[in-house]
Amino acid sequence: MEKKNNLENIKDVVNHAYGINPISVSRFNLIFSKFTTTDHHFLVKTKKEIFFVKRYEISNLEKIKNEIRNINKVSNKINIPRIVKTKTKKNYFTASKNIFVLYQYINGKNLKEMRVSLPYFFNVICDIEKKFLKVKTSKQIFYRFHSRIERFETKAKKLLKILERDSSSPVIENKKYLKFLIKEVEEMKSKILALNIKQHFIHGDLLMQNIILDQKEVFWVVDWEKSHEYITSIDILKSVLFTIFDPSKKNLNLNIKQMVKWSEYCFKRLPLENEELANVFDVYYFHFITGIDFLEKVYIKKQSLNKKMLHEDFLISKWLKRNKAKLQTNLNKILLIL
Repeated sequence: MEKKNNLENIKDVVNHAYGINPISVSRFNLIFSKFTTTDHHFLVKTKKEIFFVKRYEISNLEKIKNEIRNINKVSNKINIPRIVKTKTKKNYFTASKNIFVLYQYINGKNLKEMRVSLPYFFNVICDIEKKFLKVKTSKQIFYRFHSRIERFETKAKKLLKILERDSSSPVIENKKYLKFLIKEVEEMKSKILALNIKQHFIHGDLLMQNIILDQKEVFWVVDWEKSHEYITSIDILKSVLFTIFDPSKKNLNLNIKQMVKWSEYCFKRLPLENEELANVFDVYYFHFITGIDFLEKVYIKKQSLNKKMLHEDFLISKWLKRNKAKLQTNLNKILLIL
């Protein structure tokens, strides 16, 4: 009865905000994201077409506005599902402490479902990154690492106070993880702050499941929540790491040979400057250890998420710490970077 009522509520919202009627509503489950929560995605079907609905808590309003701004910024360069306007010409609708965004539904399969080869996938993302490099960004040329450090230190301080109050086993492990991150950031920040690396527009989550190939062989890029001006090599290395990453296998399936092979495969296809290429693994490691949004979602925002992913993030952090120098040395030899 509860499930039926929930779908009826979505139907009422769509009818009211968009004037689409008659419709049917069904759930659309995305099982690949550690951030995805229950009842976040829905399909809205009419006799003529299908729409895709995302529902967020009202606290995500600024994030949604950012996503919409970035979609508008790159929609003339990248195929992105169209955002359907409400009856009042807005890009989203709010109701009952929720935000709803209605998208054009793309009839196709994502590259993860298609099980495409790694060269195929990395060729696709390199083509996308080349288009991102042409997107006009802010007047700030170099990325401001100090701003990221300040955000990390503020969040880490608040999180540590919360974790110190709890002595349960999972919290003890996550406190250890947080203290590891704080120590690593402190040790790395002087080196990172000395770098001048250009910032460009990035997607922020350019994984196989976020690229759809439709029935006309056209690529569409979805899930723009993490898009912003940042560092291109971070976008690439995230794609590489989480493509070879497999939590069901020993050492999470991470190994130096595969990381270097596919990083080199991409970097040879992109016009990145030597200072960025010569420091990519330090920069990516620093990005990874300062990205504590998941800890914040669990312990500050109290969201119900899969906490075992925190343990995996800890393992990835330690793997990158152990191997980043060797990864960089091997990549330098291949790319002939002194």
